[in-house]
Amino acid sequence: MKIKKISRGISEDFAKRIAENESLQKIYNKGENEIIWGIRNDYVNLYYNSDSIARISPSLNCKINEYYFTGESSSKVITKTPQEILDSLKTIKGNSKTRETDEKKAQQKLFMLNNSNLESNWYCVDIEYAKAYQNIGERNGAKFSPRFDIIAISKAKPHRVAIIELKYGKGSYVGVSGIKKHIQDFCKFQNEGHYNDLFKQEMINIIVSLKAIGTNVPDCFNGIKVKDFCQKPEFYFITLDNNADDGASAPKQTCGGYLFENNAKWGSKRFSKNNVEKEFGDITLETNEKLYVKFLFSKQTIRNLTINDIIDGAYDKD
Repeated sequence: MKIKKISRGISEDFAKRIAENESLQKIYNKGENEIIWGIRNDYVNLYYNSDSIARISPSLNCKINEYYFTGESSSKVITKTPQEILDSLKTIKGNSKTRETDEKKAQQKLFMLNNSNLESNWYCVDIEYAKAYQNIGERNGAKFSPRFDIIAISKAKPHRVAIIELKYGKGSYVGVSGIKKHIQDFCKFQNEGHYNDLFKQEMINIIVSLKAIGTNVPDCFNGIKVKDFCQKPEFYFITLDNNADDGASAPKQTCGGYLFENNAKWGSKRFSKNNVEKEFGDITLETNEKLYVKFLFSKQTIRNLTINDIIDGAYDKD
């Protein structure tokens, strides 16, 4: 299947150069599959623990922040060859680790555990998704630019699309990256027409590009078309390390305090005045006409994470 160029995807020639470049293939496969390809608009990101460590252009030049080589704070972007990236991969990963968070590490591990499981009902297509634009003017003029942690697509037709935000441990539902902003973004994405044929074609382009550069994309996506997708997206919050310390609230209890007006649902102890229910109603109910979001919680941590189906895996039942 050919890559239909719109605002995301890479050319067939570009994909072929990546597939045939020994250094890039070694980078991808080296270190127990620690690298994720991120298909963007005419370039490819290399992610390590959800940190974009390098940007590959059609010429196979790799743009990378000088910091990853020196370990010293820098805004300077330098150009390296794939072989130079491969030769310095240990140093690059070591410097990247100083920027990582438990949430970012868990995000990548969950993504990779799912995609390495042939029995999973889902395939993770993209990480750190941000809407692509044709040009800077279009981007600057956008009123809303969707950004999501993970996008997964069901292997069975009609293909369901899971839009996922990942949270990790205590404090993950507080502040500017808290729950209400994500809910507002979910609602805009669903109700303002952002889940459209253009978005679906973006997902197809990513799938085709990933397959072309040598990723093990499941055969069930061969020949995928826009008409093969479900009519509506699905929204998920996945919370790992759902554990409480020293009698404090567990993340699920804290989450409930930001979701609900004032009830004992999820064992919440405190309730935010600026809660989600006040604006959207109870979004945990499928009957909610504004938005329905499914919340998945697990006590598993990065160290013992074994969930290998990102949606249908073994999450906590209570």
